[in-house]
Amino acid sequence: ASSAVSQSNGEIILNTCGADEALVNTYLTPKLASKAVTMKQIKFKYPDSIPTNKRPRNWVTAMTRLRADASFVGDVHGQLTMIPETAHPPIQAHTGAITALCSYSKDQDSYVCSASKDGTIKLWKGDPYKDIQQAGQYFCVSPVTSMKYCRDTGILVTGDQLGNVNFFHV
Repeated sequence: ASSAVSQSNGEIILNTCGADEALVNTYLTPKLASKAVTMKQIKFKYPDSIPTNKRPRNWVTAMTRLRADASFVGDVHGQLTMIPETAHPPIQAHTGAITALCSYSKDQDSYVCSASKDGTIKLWKGDPYKDIQQAGQYFCVSPVTSMKYCRDTGILVTGDQLGNVNFFHV
């Protein structure tokens, strides 16, 4: 199993990943620790025809919070899954592992950006409880390793395996 901790909007998010499941825990900062927000277990789904001992391992590799009631996780198989899962079915977003996710809102619309080892950056738009559509895509020359959105400027910054840094106005 592996785990990762990230901090976003004053909250501490702990992801604990196993072979075919992930626990995503969200806690408020110690000041507000009495108000734990969520604990969600994600089960990765495999066809019944694949025996349990032959199923490939899957790991959550990235996470972003879109809003108070909706988060997204990306995995090593390029799948984008929303929490809660009842909101929108998982999306096969990339052909390689998702390496970074970020989210933002603009003009009453919600966006999620995903970056991958397949060398693509994709922009997703929509309401996670209704419909999410791909709104854009950029091809990098090598696998994307990092990504950050700057809310003040509306600039998306990415880095790739060759050391290139890209700036996008989104």
